[in-house]
Amino acid sequence: MINKIFFVILISLFCINEGTAKEVQKAKSIKKRLNDIEIRQNLQSNDILELQESIDELNQTYNKIDQCSEVDLNRDRRLKEKTNNREYENNNILFKAFKEEKAWIRAEIEEQKSTVNRIDLQFKALQDNFDISINKVIGRVDILDNNVELILDKNIKMINESISIISERLASEENRMKRQMAKIEKLGKAVDSIEKECKKFSVTLNDFESKTDDKIMKIREILATIPSCPSNWLQFSGNCYHLYKWEANIDSAVKVCSNENAFVADFQSEVELQYIRSIINLDQNIWVGITDREEEGNWKSLRNEKQIEFSNWEKGQPNNFFAGYDEGCAVMYHDSGLWHDYRCSHTFAYICKKVVPL
Repeated sequence: MINKIFFVILISLFCINEGTAKEVQKAKSIKKRLNDIEIRQNLQSNDILELQESIDELNQTYNKIDQCSEVDLNRDRRLKEKTNNREYENNNILFKAFKEEKAWIRAEIEEQKSTVNRIDLQFKALQDNFDISINKVIGRVDILDNNVELILDKNIKMINESISIISERLASEENRMKRQMAKIEKLGKAVDSIEKECKKFSVTLNDFESKTDDKIMKIREILATIPSCPSNWLQFSGNCYHLYKWEANIDSAVKVCSNENAFVADFQSEVELQYIRSIINLDQNIWVGITDREEEGNWKSLRNEKQIEFSNWEKGQPNNFFAGYDEGCAVMYHDSGLWHDYRCSHTFAYICKKVVPL
């Protein structure tokens, strides 16, 4: 009989311990879920609802634990009557541990409730801020709409004014084009009249050309009998001129000109000098066909060895500048047309001159 009672007591203790372990395991599972909910709390209303449901479930579990505690107390009374003091103390230790765990779970539940309330308040604050921001945006949009309407009205007014101005200009341009067309019609009539006159003039011109051709033939016959300069020579005032750009001393220049039945050009007047300057057209100085090699200071023409009557010396020239050297020849500077005395061994460009052959 005693063995049966002891066996029943063991089975009861096993059931109590097993039931308590399941409830503790379930509480731990709920605690883990609460931790997961805390990690995912990003001010989302769905997470708050899920957390509230978990708290409700935890409260139900807490109620079950309380019910189980009452059952355990009843069982504890029966066991106290049927077991010795040592077994009672062991069970009492287990019961105290269970109460401490229950107290911890209750504290966790209160803390989670506080967290939920805080999250709810933060969510409401964010929602209020969001509503305020939305209202501000709507206000700004309304202001922008008003400004857009004002700008559109202003632009439409400007466009209408521009259209009016353009219409007036188009009307004015149309009138101007009509006047131009009238002038063109008059001009067309005038052109027709001119064409008729041109036809008459063409007949007269043909007759004139025929007579002119006859006169040109006669002029050519007359010109064929008039003396002229050789090819590549220029004619001016009864003389022929040919420019040699290749530089040579005065004696070589005299020889080349002599082979052409000519002489190195001397300038007998201001008119001739200016003509020579006009045909030079190069950055070269040229010989003047005069010399004082026979008698210092007595300048004579190479053409006829007579004393010159015209000169164009630069101020202070001739000066026979180089001591020990006889500057017995003359050069005209291309830029000024003024003359300088030089040694005859220098080399310059030159112009050959001769009388137009008869």
